[in-house]
Amino acid sequence: MASAVNCANRQRVEETLEKFVSFVDRHQWVIIVNTVSFFTEKMWERIIVPHFGDVARQIIHLTEGEIARLPTGHLPRQNDKERELSAIHLFIEECLEHRLENTNVLCNVDGVLNELGSGKSQIQDKELSSLSTVKLVQPRALMNIKKSHEVKEMASFAAKLALIHEVQKVVDIGSGKGYLGQYLSLQCGLDVIGIDSSDSNTHGAIDRNCKLQKNWQGISRHSMNAQQNCSQLENPIEAFKEKFTTKTHKLKEIQKFVKCSDKMSDTSLKIDRCRSQALVNMHESNSQSEGSEVSASHMVNWSRISQSESAFDDVHQRLMNIQQSDSQSPATLTSNEASDISHEMRISKHLQMIDLFSDDDCPAEVNKPKCGYNQTNHNSDSDKKENNPATQEGWNSSSNNSPCHGNGNATMNGSRFYPVTAFVEPSTTLTSMVSQNVEEAEQDKEIPFMLVGLHTCGDLAPSTLRLFVHNDTARVLLNVGCCYQRLSEEFETEGWTILETKPELCGFPMSHFLRSKGTKINRPARMLASMAADRIATSQIVPAMGLFYRSVLQVLLQDHYRLPTRSENVGKLAPKCRSFLEYARKALKKLQFDDSKLSDAEICTYAERFQPYYYQLQALNQLRVALAPTIEGLFLLDRLCYLQEQTSIHSAALVRLFDPVTSPRCYAILATR
Repeated sequence: MASAVNCANRQRVEETLEKFVSFVDRHQWVIIVNTVSFFTEKMWERIIVPHFGDVARQIIHLTEGEIARLPTGHLPRQNDKERELSAIHLFIEECLEHRLENTNVLCNVDGVLNELGSGKSQIQDKELSSLSTVKLVQPRALMNIKKSHEVKEMASFAAKLALIHEVQKVVDIGSGKGYLGQYLSLQCGLDVIGIDSSDSNTHGAIDRNCKLQKNWQGISRHSMNAQQNCSQLENPIEAFKEKFTTKTHKLKEIQKFVKCSDKMSDTSLKIDRCRSQALVNMHESNSQSEGSEVSASHMVNWSRISQSESAFDDVHQRLMNIQQSDSQSPATLTSNEASDISHEMRISKHLQMIDLFSDDDCPAEVNKPKCGYNQTNHNSDSDKKENNPATQEGWNSSSNNSPCHGNGNATMNGSRFYPVTAFVEPSTTLTSMVSQNVEEAEQDKEIPFMLVGLHTCGDLAPSTLRLFVHNDTARVLLNVGCCYQRLSEEFETEGWTILETKPELCGFPMSHFLRSKGTKINRPARMLASMAADRIATSQIVPAMGLFYRSVLQVLLQDHYRLPTRSENVGKLAPKCRSFLEYARKALKKLQFDDSKLSDAEICTYAERFQPYYYQLQALNQLRVALAPTIEGLFLLDRLCYLQEQTSIHSAALVRLFDPVTSPRCYAILATR
């Protein structure tokens, strides 16, 4: 039965859910605004000002930096004699009240560990304390800043949970190329089964795992030496903020407004195209897709582009410097020392061959969606039978083809990482999968395991929660979701553009509490929930140029062509274009309209005409972004409430696991039996 404490928490969660739903409903008009029609439908005058009143009238007097910081609660001085800002203060303060961090529902990581670990043996307490002090191999040497931060924090938390609950087996849902699973295995000594629906992801994980195992001792020695020799290592969170801010400012500088006459000469257009290609490269390096795959050839080209953007972390760079300084004086080295340095140089070479960049840094053109409920749940029955581990014989055949399979797949500490291509649905039984990877004498026993998922996309996150409830031998759940725009809704009646029928079990709402009320959010709100308010505040730049280009294009299309249908998408062209002229040309071609009927001057005139109203789009964007954390909180609280409603769950909690600037989807759902 659920604990008494859990029942008390459930009441607080339900009260908070009601509060959040009411707040979102009150601001539904601005949430559902389609900025594509901002100018064609005169939205500022017809919708924004009537809805927000004094807030809309006051916000236009703020600087861009002040507007950028608004959603995070960084308010300008209220006693400003030159500006009346009281309405803005009231609105932002109300937004802040409806956020997870300002409720009594969000738990502290250390507090959760202390509560779960209470009553454990002294040996476990000692081991738990040692986990907090041990020097870990820095994952930044193996992946980008964002992914390394996520892997390090989640692996550390998961390892402590595994120790408390005496679990050795871990099942990683939507594991991709195995960044988290490999680190849990190699660094934390856990046996990990990494499940992904993409066979290419599985093979990528196998290849990466082989390289890591082969070079892990050298990688460990490198990392430990760097930590001992460097008094101050790079702070990955600050490093990411600096990198993100730099790229945002570069983008703003490249896309700054210019006069139409500046773009008319052939020479200037050629220069414009060259700079646009550079912009494409820069945009790709900043791509923040949560799950994807990339070919080896793309990775080689991409690493070449990214080296100028500080591709390696400070630890790895210092290690390279140490090797270079040592190799400059070979006459002073003994044969053993020379051999060690030669070996370390080989390790560094292999480090560069191992997927140094996580999927977040892959070029957008080669991104493919990660294992997700929407991508897998509409498969045919034959596909399900073939992919479902509960019905598929030899489910680990992908692992059998690995050169690291068998004894070669075991790490120095005896733990293993098994990448698996498999279809997972809420009713899947994982017991047989876990038991196939134990000693023969233990195969008849029920093996307890932990279920984890790092940035499980769309419906895969709620499916993972249902999977945990369905599998009694799963002792611990740790899940971080993402891509709320891909969630399916049970009660949504509009905006459902997917041709297939809705899945039997939708991603929202999950809890009986919200389902009984028929609660719906709709797609515009789901899109808004994926915004990153803290990142915008850090850069102090409101990224509204893409919105501006698209809304101006809508006017141009209305005047000279026709408005696109829902299936005719322009896509994300703006970040790759230096000007509205370039954007409009590419968009017209993509929509298969004849762009030759308009001259460059005619196209540029549209941008110049609406440029004075650009600040209105920036203001609207930030007013909507201020509501985003509440919508995200609503999704997460619904999932927490669902777990608390299950009688088989002992405890459930919501914690902030990551830095919100480095990793905007920073909240994790935790549950135990």
